[in-house]
Amino acid sequence: MLLLLKRQRFFLRFFLPVVLAVLVGMGFDYAVQQHTQTVQRKALQSQEKDIQVAAKAEAISRKLLEIKLRLTQTLTASKYREVDEAMAYQLHGLIVDEMAALEKELTALTTAHDFSHVSTLYPAALRAFQEFRQFALMSSDQMAIDQSAAGEHLISATAYYGAFALRMGDIAKTLMDHAIENAASTRNQLQEFDRHMRLYSTLAALVFLALWFVLSRSTSRQLDRPNAILQKLSRGESGLSDYKTFSPIKAMAARKGTLIGDMANAVPAFQKTQDERRLALAELHEREELHANIISQAPIGIVVLDMQTLQFVSFNDATYESLGYTREEFSQMSLYDLQLTRTEARSMKSSSAFRPGAAWTSRPSGVTRPATSATSGYRCAPCTCMTATA
Repeated sequence: MLLLLKRQRFFLRFFLPVVLAVLVGMGFDYAVQQHTQTVQRKALQSQEKDIQVAAKAEAISRKLLEIKLRLTQTLTASKYREVDEAMAYQLHGLIVDEMAALEKELTALTTAHDFSHVSTLYPAALRAFQEFRQFALMSSDQMAIDQSAAGEHLISATAYYGAFALRMGDIAKTLMDHAIENAASTRNQLQEFDRHMRLYSTLAALVFLALWFVLSRSTSRQLDRPNAILQKLSRGESGLSDYKTFSPIKAMAARKGTLIGDMANAVPAFQKTQDERRLALAELHEREELHANIISQAPIGIVVLDMQTLQFVSFNDATYESLGYTREEFSQMSLYDLQLTRTEARSMKSSSAFRPGAAWTSRPSGVTRPATSATSGYRCAPCTCMTATA
């Protein structure tokens, strides 16, 4: 397993940063979404509670309005002597019970959500409620005794209820305004958070790109170094001629089992092969020069003959000098131009200088030549001929 990971280290060097960047990005997005959802949920809960408290205040005001309407209807009937004592006492008891229930609900507002925002308005509302309750109980109690005062009480009922309704309206409006402010604050908070997250994500992307660039640049340099040396070696130049070049390659080659290490190991191996090739070519060149010198300085004529065209490929000075030609004249000639006779051709064919087993055919000009493409040598007049395949 470790060997496999080591072999794949070059691949993992580029793959793992991308995977990590994707995972970090996914984690970052998840954290942003969770934070956004949390802020929105808290804001929504706060708005719901503010609206509920405002709705309770409106409900208290509505119930008090129902009591006021019932009271005004009874006072109107009492004004026209249509309410007896039993009806008056029944209304009084009902008002006592309803007022007690409303007082409990009004007191419960002090423990409601965000009561601190309406704490300055609550005392005035409570005082107006108490005044209305006192009036409602007094007027309903006196209704059975003195119905002549019903008209005066009828006018006062509207005034007392109006004062209480105004105070409760202020409380409900304050709570609704607070809910709206919370919504606007939450929206601004999320927008600011979104700007910060965009900035952080941009910075993170730039940091990742910078790190990726540095990593890619480092790997590219490591790969370019052996690649440049291999190109020089392919052109026949020396790739590891100085210490500055050899030392980094040696350090890279020490990374056994990696792609870069294998490439670095290939450099000295390739250079060794190129050096051996250069030495072999130099030795071959020396041998060719030696062979050429021997042939050019030989006292007898030596030629190399093309077996397809019977042209003289190469020859030494003794060849054309012994036949009485110049180098330029002899270079334009072929074996046909020597105009050998059949008798001479047969004598050449029967000569021991020919390779045993070679087959000969007649040419229209009367000159014979081997039918095989193998190289053979024979002596013609004062020169030695060597045939070669083109």
